Amino acid sequence: MIICSHCGREFKSKRALSRHMSHVNGKYNRQVECPVCGKKVAAAGLHMHMKSHQYQCPECGRLFGNKHMLAVHRRREHTGYTCKLCGFVAATPGELTSHRWAEHHEDTLSQLLARDTPEYRQKLSESKQGEKNPMFGSTATGMLDPAWWTRGRREKQRQRALSQWRNDEYVAAQMRGRAMKPNQLEQDYWEMLPEEAQSCLVYTGDFSYWIQGGDRSKNPDFVVPGEKMAVEVFGQYYHKESEIVPLLQFYKSAGWRVLILWEQEIRERPDEAVHQTMEFLNLL
Repeated sequence: MIICSHCGREFKSKRALSRHMSHVNGKYNRQVECPVCGKKVAAAGLHMHMKSHQYQCPECGRLFGNKHMLAVHRRREHTGYTCKLCGFVAATPGELTSHRWAEHHEDTLSQLLARDTPEYRQKLSESKQGEKNPMFGSTATGMLDPAWWTRGRREKQRQRALSQWRNDEYVAAQMRGRAMKPNQLEQDYWEMLPEEAQSCLVYTGDFSYWIQGGDRSKNPDFVVPGEKMAVEVFGQYYHKESEIVPLLQFYKSAGWRVLILWEQEIRERPDEAVHQTMEFLNLL
């Protein structure tokens, strides 16, 4: 263990002590002024702080650390939600849905549910059976047969997918096609973090950064540039607790540290989630 000579806190490595000295013991670290906002920051962390000034909102001048957070802010605060049929601009997604139901006579949720009867399902199923199915006779239908997926074929498909995701052009095309952006949980997590923590993290959940570990790769939600540190924000619906152990093993094999936060923690105990993040970043 290594002890800080100023506050007596113990650390497991010189690297951890160095980060502690840079971010916490400010009176022993040279302070500089940010040329953009004038805020006093530690000299060692100026380059991370500057990342928060990369993207500015043209409407209100607010600064963001990446273009995705800026796009989310503009949509929610300035541009609104536009109807593709008539150009009507709504303030919220709910208002846009109500507009499309009232003005363009789209089926409401209650109408769709009323139509979803056993008789309707049977009729729809019969209309797509046999030669009526547009996929009838194609080789793709063989993929529905479990016997088609032999071990060799599965491995071939896996290796093909791995090689594709290691190709920068393929990843860029996927990013454009999927219009990847922070989901609501990631946005809420980012907005509740103090500026000091935001200046250390960069959003990478848009496929912009991949971690390679053996024959696997992982796209983290947030990373600390220049450090092998990542933050994963897990929603309760899409992620299961059974994923945690294999995920931790992957990050360990790749030489990375990871903080995993669950949706329940962020929603119900936001102060605790922020504290965990600050502690993970050695900002406490």
